[in-house]
Amino acid sequence: KNFNVEIGKLKDSKERTLNAETSSKDTLGLTVMEVDSNLAQRYGINAGEGVIITDVEPQGKTAEAGIRPGDIILELNQHLVNSLEEYNKAVKSIGNKKSVLLVIKRRGQVMFVPVTLK
Repeated sequence: KNFNVEIGKLKDSKERTLNAETSSKDTLGLTVMEVDSNLAQRYGINAGEGVIITDVEPQGKTAEAGIRPGDIILELNQHLVNSLEEYNKAVKSIGNKKSVLLVIKRRGQVMFVPVTLK
């Protein structure tokens, strides 16, 4: 017997480039992307308000702290986060700190989430 399995279609290079520019994986074990108008409407927030978490490293410190996909990061260690650029700057500023404070929005509720890193 023969089986045909379709794995999927490769995205064209323009789409891959766009995804690389609008999402980021970082040292906190998070994958985030900017909030565009479609995501803003879906989550009931304003476009450009924070960055949305699309993936959390299952065994990471942020997962232990209760961070999960769909959370919107508004601040990281008192740095406003409204774009990937601002988010990446905030992550770089962590340095050797033992903990960080995330301000997130989940289902319309703003929450303060301390994350112990070491």
